[in-house]
Amino acid sequence: MSLVHPEPVFPDPDDPKSVAEAIQRLGQFNVEQDARTVTAAYSMDPTDDLVLADATGGAFTVTLPAVTNAQRKLYHVKRTNAGVNNVTVDGFGAETIDGALTFVLGAQYDSITVLHNGTAWWIV
Repeated sequence: MSLVHPEPVFPDPDDPKSVAEAIQRLGQFNVEQDARTVTAAYSMDPTDDLVLADATGGAFTVTLPAVTNAQRKLYHVKRTNAGVNNVTVDGFGAETIDGALTFVLGAQYDSITVLHNGTAWWIV
């Protein structure tokens, strides 16, 4: 048995909106409500699903919600900018991401998807 999506999903990697629309076509998110574009330090809300991080103006950190407040779902952060400015993803407080305090999105289109286990974040 093969699963075929009714509409091809090939986003333009240079266009964050195209990427978000492709994810919406996959049925994972309601992009109108759940994708958030940020250009400076941001603390994710437990209701966030996807953060599109544009560090063109300078490096910054996206902080995951506290696992005690986070929903049991996947959280996604994607860096959209080219250049040298990194986006750092940080666990809340001392919470770790696969054992590390932070995860750096060091290149354009790098991304991370995480799920918590009740005490820490796992990269999936």
